[in-house]
Amino acid sequence: MRSFASRIVYSAFKFILIVSFTSCNEDTILNANIVPAGDTINSIILPDTITILTKTVMDDTAKTGDSIFISGMPIYHALGTVSSDPYFGKTTAGIYFQVVPPKLTYTFPVAPDSAFLILPYAGFTWGDTAALMSQSFNLHEVSDSFPQKKNYFNYSQVAYYPEVIGSTTISNYNTLKDSVQDLGANKQAHVRIKLSSTFVDKIKNANPSTNLNTYANFFSYFKGFYIEPTSATIGNALFYFQMTGAYAATNYNRANVLFYYTESGTVKTVSYYYDPSQAARYNKISKDYSGTPTGSLLSSTLPSDSLFIIQNEPGAAGEVILPYVKFLPQKPINKAELIITQYSFLGDASDRYITPERIYPFRVNDDGTTEAILDRYPLGSTQPLIFMDGERKTTTIAGITFTQYKLNMPREIQKAIIEQKDKLHLRIAGASGYPAAYRLIAGGRKMGQPNYSIRLNIVYTKI
Repeated sequence: MRSFASRIVYSAFKFILIVSFTSCNEDTILNANIVPAGDTINSIILPDTITILTKTVMDDTAKTGDSIFISGMPIYHALGTVSSDPYFGKTTAGIYFQVVPPKLTYTFPVAPDSAFLILPYAGFTWGDTAALMSQSFNLHEVSDSFPQKKNYFNYSQVAYYPEVIGSTTISNYNTLKDSVQDLGANKQAHVRIKLSSTFVDKIKNANPSTNLNTYANFFSYFKGFYIEPTSATIGNALFYFQMTGAYAATNYNRANVLFYYTESGTVKTVSYYYDPSQAARYNKISKDYSGTPTGSLLSSTLPSDSLFIIQNEPGAAGEVILPYVKFLPQKPINKAELIITQYSFLGDASDRYITPERIYPFRVNDDGTTEAILDRYPLGSTQPLIFMDGERKTTTIAGITFTQYKLNMPREIQKAIIEQKDKLHLRIAGASGYPAAYRLIAGGRKMGQPNYSIRLNIVYTKI
C-alpha cells in the first residue's frame, strides 16, 4: 500500500498527464476572483482544464406531499397551465388536499346555508404575468382512498368523482394579488370558490357520533378535494397557493372551507381546514416536452451536449459529470466553484419564463439514487446553503451582462479525490419551494461561446 505522500506524487503525476491530454480540446479559463483574499502565496489556482460532461435528464419523481411538516415553513402548491412554452412545452398542475372539522364530533350551532373554498395566494406567479391568459378551474370530490401517512409524488394517481362541486376563473393577475373583502373586512389575498349545495348538505348532515368521532371516519365519509385546470384551459402561468402559513394559522393563510351561517341576525363562519398533522395533500404536476428543444436534449444520445436544462422539480435537470476527478491533486481544497451561465438568445422567452432564484446540487450514486452532497451537511442548518451559494447573480464580461450561478463544493470534490472515484456525478435542479417553476438554459462545456461554457475553478493550499 502506498504511503499518503507517495499517493500525492502519483496522483499529481497522473493529473499532469490527463491535463496535458485534455487541454488541447478544452479552453483554459483562469479566474483570479476565486483566490482567497490575501492568500495568493499559500494558495494555487488550478487551471480549468478538467473534462466536464453535461446532459439533460428528466427528474419526474418529485415528492410533492408527505406526512412531514416543519413548523414555521409554509407549503406552496402550483395550480394552472403553461400551454406552449417555446422551449419547454406544456406544464399542468392541480392540487389534492383534505380538510378536518374544527374538532371531533363537531356540530354546527346553526345549519350553514353556504360554503366557500379558500385558497390563499402565496404572492408568486411563474410565467407570463405581463400578458396573463384567463384560466378556469374545476373542483371535485376525491373518491379514492387518500391516506395521510403516505408519500405522494407529482405523478401519483388518486381517483375523484367527475361531478364539479365548484369552479372559478382567474382572469386578472393584478386582482389576484389584491386583498379580498369578506364580511365587511379586507382579508389576505386569496381565491374563493363557491361550493355546491350538494357538498354543503353532505357536510352538515354528517353524523357526529359515526362520521366525525375520529379523523379516519371523517376521511372515509369525505375523502378530500381535487382542483384542476379545465380541459379547455389554455394558459401561460402557474399560480402558487399556500396550504399552510408560516405563522399562526388563520382562515386566510391556510387552505380551508368556510361555512357561513346566521345566528341571532349575525353572519358567522366555521372553518374546516387543512391540518398537516392529520390531512393528506399533494401537487399533481405533469410536463410534456414533445417537439421542443428540451425534448431533443432529453433524448440526445451524445456523451455530452453543448446546452443543458435546469428546472425546479419535477422537470428537466442538469447532470454534470467529472470523469477524471480522481486525478486532481490530493491537496486541501479551499474552494471548488462550479460556474453555470445562462445561455440567452433571441426567442428564448426568458424575459417571461424566468430562471431559478437558486440551484441545488445532488450526488448521483452508482445505483442511480441521489443524495445531498457532503457540503450540504448538517442538513438541519442553513449555513451550508450559504456556503454552497447557488444563488442567481449577474456578472459583466466585455460589457455584456450574464446570469450566473456558482456552486461551491470543496468537501464533495475532496471526498471524490481521496476515495479515488472514477467520476463525480452530480444532478442540479432548482431549489425546492415552488414546484415546477423556473427554467434555465445553460451552456455546456463544449459550447462554441466560451463566456457561456460551464467551468470548474479550484483553489487548493500548498503543502
